[in-house]
Amino acid sequence: MISSRELSLNNVILFKGQQIILNKPKLRHIIDGDRMLADLQPIHLTEDWLKQFGFTCIENGYSLTLFEHTVLCARQVSEGSFTIGLSVNGTWSSLPYMCVHQLQNLHFALTGREITLALSTQNQN
Repeated sequence: MISSRELSLNNVILFKGQQIILNKPKLRHIIDGDRMLADLQPIHLTEDWLKQFGFTCIENGYSLTLFEHTVLCARQVSEGSFTIGLSVNGTWSSLPYMCVHQLQNLHFALTGREITLALSTQNQN
């Protein structure tokens, strides 16, 4: 289950099994305590998601350069499961992010910009 505190505008999550992008009305219902929260599920990071977010394949996983000396790295921790690490000026930190919406929030917190996403089908209902 997802906590409402984890969610931001434009997060991609599952709602009753359907992939959606959180728009303002949906997010407002969730924050206001609407019963929708029980129907929300996170989407776990996969190679496909990482590629859609612009990560490039490297020797031990995937990377996305944010700034000149700041890189997000994704490493596979088990079959179909990734964890995110952050390298700043060569200093590595492992982060407990393994879901799409968490990666979106992290990217926004670090850069002040939405991470670009190329979904084949975008459903904002």
